[in-house]
Amino acid sequence: MLALVFLSCFAVLVGLVAWFTKGLRRPSLITGRASRIQHLRVLAARHEVAAALIAMIDRDGAGDWPPRANHESLPKALLPYKSIYMELLPLLCTDTPSSVDSVNIERRKRYRETMSGLLRDRINLDVVVNILEEIQKDNWDTVSRDTLNAFYCCVAVCRHAYRWAVMPVVKVAQLEKEVDLPPELSVPWPYLQRYYGIFSDSGSHTSNVLMNFNPKGERMFSFSNSLSPTIQSAEEGFFRLLYDVDVMSFDILYDLVVAITSFKDANRQSCLGALQTINLNLRGLFTLFHRRMTEKNISRTVWLNFVQGFHAWSAGRMVNGEFIQFDGVSGNQILVFQALDALLGMETYHSSDALKRHMSATQRGFCEAVRYHSFRSELKGTEDQAMIAEFEALVTQLKRYRALHRGRVMPYLNNPAPERYYMTAGASVLSTDPNIRIDEALKPLEQKLINRSMQTL
Repeated sequence: MLALVFLSCFAVLVGLVAWFTKGLRRPSLITGRASRIQHLRVLAARHEVAAALIAMIDRDGAGDWPPRANHESLPKALLPYKSIYMELLPLLCTDTPSSVDSVNIERRKRYRETMSGLLRDRINLDVVVNILEEIQKDNWDTVSRDTLNAFYCCVAVCRHAYRWAVMPVVKVAQLEKEVDLPPELSVPWPYLQRYYGIFSDSGSHTSNVLMNFNPKGERMFSFSNSLSPTIQSAEEGFFRLLYDVDVMSFDILYDLVVAITSFKDANRQSCLGALQTINLNLRGLFTLFHRRMTEKNISRTVWLNFVQGFHAWSAGRMVNGEFIQFDGVSGNQILVFQALDALLGMETYHSSDALKRHMSATQRGFCEAVRYHSFRSELKGTEDQAMIAEFEALVTQLKRYRALHRGRVMPYLNNPAPERYYMTAGASVLSTDPNIRIDEALKPLEQKLINRSMQTL
């Protein structure tokens, strides 16, 4: 009898729990990237913002995020790009840079002539073009999407190696306004630009940084292999930090979609939970950044000379009768910050043209969907106070990070690099005037960082 009463009470309790939780999504219970991506696919059937994120994951990411790049399965016709880059590293890099123009001109000439010859001798450009044209037709018989990502990265780093031809970056290379790339590097590029919907000659954070890691998390293309352990450690530490930021960002992007879709479905409890998780994960991301962006992990004495410059570009070409200078790859192109700004309803950090040059079509589409469906301005009244508080906490975190980031990054940019003009990867050459001090040259960049922190409201 007692057992019967217990079972009856238990059944009632289960019924009450089921009634209270009916219709509620529990995003925190969906763990693991694969499960979360599958959940996003379910949401994508009804919600534009989820569909936009899935489009990005499928096209840019080959079904995952950060993007999957299969460097081990490049077809025979594409393999020489990889081997040529590796073979020429000793010619590209030195740990004793020269400030003598004639020495650097000769080194640049030797590297470019050698690379051009190897590309011409080892690559059948007609076969490469045929592969890319089949992809344009959505025929994936020769390469998979993750293999295309690896090739995109490979061509991008080869282009950067040819563009600079001397590492660390030197003044004679910085003064070049146009660079005539070999056909093996120039002809495939428009195909890749069209596929990803990105229009910079320098590539992007996605192509140059994220796709440079294989599925095991190993970085494929270094440029300091022949240099000192301190330089190698700084390069590996810096780019692994950027990659790990994107690894951690996936959960933020997922919960960002859950927050928006839950609000659209009038499920405020689920929305609040997602906002709380975004703030929690963002704190973890910022902790990671500040713990790793230190002298111990990424030495300031070598970062500016030997690490930062490779992914710059600072050259251009004529486009529709107008000379366009292309900047390089920068941390301000990282997706998660663009998406969070969109959720807050902020204007973009970049101009429309800059976004098209450095962020893929699907990444732009996702951020536009987030901005369009942002519900922050719709929150009001007592029932929304908890969500309003989470938005305020998000603003506080971003403002603090941007202020601290300025204090963290400016000392790295202030280090001497006498072999080159003042330059950042994302803003090109700042000044060629020998009478301007580095702190003066960096002032506009520092002011942009200050302004962005003040705009975070």
